[in-house]
Amino acid sequence: MGKIYVRAPYHVDEQYIDSFIKKKKAWLKAKISEQKQTVDLCCDFTQGSNLYLFGQLVTLNIVAADVNTRSNVTLRTLENGQQALTITLSQRIQRNLHTPLQWAIAIKSQLECYFAQQAEKIIPP
Repeated sequence: MGKIYVRAPYHVDEQYIDSFIKKKKAWLKAKISEQKQTVDLCCDFTQGSNLYLFGQLVTLNIVAADVNTRSNVTLRTLENGQQALTITLSQRIQRNLHTPLQWAIAIKSQLECYFAQQAEKIIPP
């Protein structure tokens, strides 16, 4: 089923806690299952991985920039109707990326900046 950690005030009787857990067993199983599915949908910030943007599933398209091109993120709709987030990484950034984890962190950072910009457009100051 998974691990569940229970915290309760010191004065609560252990039998009460056990009966509460038994009563909520179905709900707990449902929540654990829900969390497992959420983890499976998490983005790993690699080419072709998916994430949700404004409730829509989008695909990441990671592009190496030309010499004078700056890093940027653009959202576009593909011919098949799906949406893609194209993340262009400047050569300056790419020079410092030697492992898949470093690439993922750089891509995540670019996406966070993009999301912040989009939020500023939607949410008034």
